[in-house]
Amino acid sequence: MLQLITRLGIKIEELQEPLRHQQDKRLWKHTTNGQFTVKSACEAIRDQNVEPPWHKFLWSANVHPRTSPIGWKILQKGLYMDDVLTSKKVALASQCCFCKKEAKSFDHLFFNCSLTKRFWELVTSWFCDNKEIKKVFDMMGVCKDRCTLVRGLWKVCTIIGIVSI
Repeated sequence: MLQLITRLGIKIEELQEPLRHQQDKRLWKHTTNGQFTVKSACEAIRDQNVEPPWHKFLWSANVHPRTSPIGWKILQKGLYMDDVLTSKKVALASQCCFCKKEAKSFDHLFFNCSLTKRFWELVTSWFCDNKEIKKVFDMMGVCKDRCTLVRGLWKVCTIIGIVSI
């Protein structure tokens, strides 16, 4: 232990003697006043610099600033779809507003519904060889090998498409 303290450059003879007549205090190092808060605990355990893979795709200069927040909420799956409400014990008859065949869920509404499948087929035919889009990651990778202009147009079309759906 002494070797470790010495290696860290701490001189034992310069350390202050602890105060004997005072009780120890607990200090929470993640707040300025040393008090624990739930917010500071959440921020301490949360990965600070982790961005979702679609972050740069959505927040690019090509997408209109009014459209990006709505797209963000959709891509975060922050919309209350019928499957989410049903899982929270809300009783409702769920039906896709386009095809009227399946329950309204995120994946169905944005990627698996017959109408949205046709939409993605049309849009991808403008930019590349009809790639099938089944999830968000498919959408981001469609034009990654194209020039900057085409990638920018693709981003705008997909974000506006998702927001419009």
